[in-house]
Amino acid sequence: MDPLNKLRSMTSGMGIYQHGKFDRPDPGFGYALEDQARALMVASEFKDEKLKDVYINFILDAQRPDGLLYHFYFYRDIGNFSNGEGLFRNEEYGSKSNVKEAYGLTLWSLLASDINKDDDLQKIIKNLIKDAYNWTSPRAISSALLGLIHLDRPHSLESRIKTKLFNYYLGSRSEGWEWFE
Repeated sequence: MDPLNKLRSMTSGMGIYQHGKFDRPDPGFGYALEDQARALMVASEFKDEKLKDVYINFILDAQRPDGLLYHFYFYRDIGNFSNGEGLFRNEEYGSKSNVKEAYGLTLWSLLASDINKDDDLQKIIKNLIKDAYNWTSPRAISSALLGLIHLDRPHSLESRIKTKLFNYYLGSRSEGWEWFE
């Protein structure tokens, strides 16, 4: 049995779909950055170069002019998914985006995955690390830390966000509640 069968069934040439209906992808919801990051880690673990390339290309294509990343990709013509025309957006239809959590997962996946970190990916990593100094989401920070441990030497960001995460814990914990938020 192919352990990546479900992942493949949810993946198009653009990336892994954000949602499915039963056993099929639901293209109407488009694609989310954090899903590409998670799928990249799995494909990397199983050494599936074809899937890794799909997810890496999504991340590269999602780069905004400011060097950070768009959160979502949707088809322009919701009734015609096969035309390949779509657009990147920072918000999902009808809901609030939590792009920092997506950034944290993406940073983790890019640092942890066995991929060729060419200049374009290095630029994305550098921009995500720069942005991470201002993150306030404990989940985004935790994901970034999981990525940073894969560097050859400690990064100055690591100490700073460890302290930030610890302070979140101190500020939110109480009797019977031992958590960061």
